[in-house]
Amino acid sequence: MTRSSFTSAPYFASGSVRPGVVCALAAALWLCAAGDALAGDALAGDALAGDALAGEPTRHPMRVSITFGEPVKVANVTLFEAPDPRVAAISPDDSLIAVACQTKTGPQIALFRIADGGEVQGEPVTVSPSLPLSLKDFDHYVIALAFHTDKPLLYVWRDVRGPRKDHPPVDVIYSELDHLLVYRIDDGTLTLVKQACRGQDYAFGVQMGGLGVDPANNRLYVPNTQQKHPDPKQEGVWCERVGYIDLDDAGLPVCTAGANGDAARLTMMSLFLRYDGCYRLDPTLYQNFPLGQCGPFPVAGKTVIFVDKHDLLTLDTGATSVQADGRPGSSWYPLLEIGGASWCRCAIHPKLPVIYVTAHNRTFAIQHVDGFPTLMPQVISTNEAIMTAPVVMTRSGKIAGGGAYAVYLLQLDASGFLTGAAEKIAAGPDYVRAIVYSEKHDKLFVAVSKLPAPPDK
Repeated sequence: MTRSSFTSAPYFASGSVRPGVVCALAAALWLCAAGDALAGDALAGDALAGDALAGEPTRHPMRVSITFGEPVKVANVTLFEAPDPRVAAISPDDSLIAVACQTKTGPQIALFRIADGGEVQGEPVTVSPSLPLSLKDFDHYVIALAFHTDKPLLYVWRDVRGPRKDHPPVDVIYSELDHLLVYRIDDGTLTLVKQACRGQDYAFGVQMGGLGVDPANNRLYVPNTQQKHPDPKQEGVWCERVGYIDLDDAGLPVCTAGANGDAARLTMMSLFLRYDGCYRLDPTLYQNFPLGQCGPFPVAGKTVIFVDKHDLLTLDTGATSVQADGRPGSSWYPLLEIGGASWCRCAIHPKLPVIYVTAHNRTFAIQHVDGFPTLMPQVISTNEAIMTAPVVMTRSGKIAGGGAYAVYLLQLDASGFLTGAAEKIAAGPDYVRAIVYSEKHDKLFVAVSKLPAPPDK
């Protein structure tokens, strides 16, 4: 049985109600958080806790503590087997599921069909992208998948783990590895039609990242972009950036011929300080952390929401807010309760102005206006860690996440905030990493390496 407890204790973070502005009031409240006057019910009252954006205040608890009980069966959760699944994506028409598989000898991408009745049908179509001979000793793997919104294309982002030697061939990786693979989907088959995104603009050896298709602006947001520090005294220092490549009318990367093959037309932006997010590259260790943007979500062609390790970030993609030095307007919303070992992952509700962020034992529900966070977040504490990005189950009124040997479902109210009701579903002997939701079938699909054994009768 799942148990929940509620409290109205305040949470303080630096939010933003317009591009480029960090809310000074929230920062001041953070400094005063220990005061008894601020520890009452004020932040859980109608004005902040309600659905202010709709003009209809609705009470919901600002903090919820959930203790998951024994696993249960849920009718609209389907488990299916895939080789070592790590990431999944579902096609816009809910007819295909793509799964990234981190196997050393098996397929790296598996494409499953969804039958009209909402069941995974038959054996998957599989492909294993090849590497140049110069990188044959490197382990390579897929970290992100995305379907185009209205064209039969699957975007795949891959990376490599090289042999750790005193002097690994960093230049070879930059000159030979295409991170982006574009597959055309034809009657359930995958045909590679474009490779792009190689060079020093893209960090390698990264374990996480996200792809975001922005059809309104013909862009594909890509993960883990970087630039050398412009100060010659900062040799070997790189700065993380937000990056997107332009797409043509067919949904393919706009490229120009270069010395090392086609180069995608990449735009990189710094959100805040000109040299923010800088780090020193140690090529003998490789990168092992994401450089910004895990899960970019374009919002109505105006803004893009994504997360880095501890923060929710919003980028103004239009010309409505450009700062004095030419940087785009942006919003920074730090999630102050996240531990150092946790990574943020996010999703946006497709029908309500709410953003969800998961980070180990914390889940946040945050209201937004056109993608810019506003007001205080609802904070959910769980006794078991949710290790995937949240998946919004719109028709069921839930969000889902994967963890150690289980799938977790958290119930939402009509305004998109969490009620405290929750369920846990057993999902086999491994961590659950690849989950997608079909609104057409109102069903959550969970890829597992092995189905769980049936319970003893």
